[in-house]
Amino acid sequence: MSSFFPKKKGGDAQAKSKKQGSRAFRAKKFMASALASSSTGRSTLGKLVGHDGEDLLKALVSVEAVRSGQEGGKALNVDVFKVAGKVGLLISNKVVTPEQLEDGLPPLFEAGMTLLNACNAPRGGGLHTIPQISEGISSAAEHLHDTVSAHMQEKNSAKILACSETLSDPEYLRLLLTDASLANERAEVAASIEGLLESGSMKAANENLKAEMRKRLGRLSQAMAVGDFKALTKNPETKRKFTEFLADGGGGGGAMERL
Repeated sequence: MSSFFPKKKGGDAQAKSKKQGSRAFRAKKFMASALASSSTGRSTLGKLVGHDGEDLLKALVSVEAVRSGQEGGKALNVDVFKVAGKVGLLISNKVVTPEQLEDGLPPLFEAGMTLLNACNAPRGGGLHTIPQISEGISSAAEHLHDTVSAHMQEKNSAKILACSETLSDPEYLRLLLTDASLANERAEVAASIEGLLESGSMKAANENLKAEMRKRLGRLSQAMAVGDFKALTKNPETKRKFTEFLADGGGGGGAMERL
């Protein structure tokens, strides 16, 4: 059949370009995961959201560490950064838009305000608001999951709901609001939420994040253009994993466009 219908000019070039684009996107999401799994990378990402965002996450992770041990706290920390990195990558590649995520903001804002008031109340005074806080966190996470899950591998989109299940768990929230050893964390949560809600704070953090993403993706594109993938990181372990990733065909499989 192919002998009777000559190939269209430019067809091979288009296929090659599409393949390279898919490879580039897989490489970007690999680096996003590597960044979230690295303590240095998490520190860098934390700085992008400002002191308030970084301090809030540290406080929330500390609560989980008290509840389920240091490994539990570390797992929550890594998962939060992985979700943030992958969602940020979807937005920067215009796979999803910020507008698509906006419906999840009202319940998250309400949960944040309620948690702020509960943490500022005398110890245990905000227990009656736990259902409201839990519902707001869950609702926001479900909206995020429903919006991005079609563009992510199931194991990664599941982290959104896993983080939400931890942070919205009534047992977790009760511990945060009542445990005497977590007085500093309660104060930090309240102060961080107040800081994030201040006029211009979130906007500035978002602009910093966008600028950093553009810079990182620019370096990634330049390195990929000359095939210098190993120059993307100085971490020997990440280099090893990335080399294996490339040797395996860049992830391959049917989920080439899924994070």
